[in-house]
Amino acid sequence: MNKFYEQFITKDYGIAPKVMRGLFWGTLGLAVFLIYINLILTFIFLIVSVVIELISRNTFLEYEYEYFEGELTISKIMNRKSRKIIGNFKIDQISRANKPETIDKSTTIIKACLKNLPNNKELVVFVGGDTPKGYHLSIDEKFLEILKREKPSIFNYI
Repeated sequence: MNKFYEQFITKDYGIAPKVMRGLFWGTLGLAVFLIYINLILTFIFLIVSVVIELISRNTFLEYEYEYFEGELTISKIMNRKSRKIIGNFKIDQISRANKPETIDKSTTIIKACLKNLPNNKELVVFVGGDTPKGYHLSIDEKFLEILKREKPSIFNYI
């Protein structure tokens, strides 16, 4: 029997992504228009459009967790268009799981969640042996139940 579960982590950003997208295309269009008039203004508008794109990529984030037959893939979706896999590991490789409040602040943790979402439980899972990698997740109850069945020695205490 194939075990599959997918969880999409997002929040309502309102019209802000569309406004930023319009600003990006507007400044890029002005830069193209100004090529024949003034190269300095063209360069300035190109820089502004790149800055707008970078701000959008780091502001409008979503995450996706895909669980398939004991393997978890964590993807980061930036600005609703580009996807980057930030973690891919087997559930058997998880050495421990803790609540975020109990983690030492000096520990390096990869953020893979949006904070304070209703109906989600935040936890940090550590993958690996001697120097484990930490992933800050925000999972729902159904996914937590799957993890408890898969590795009860770790997830029953969360």
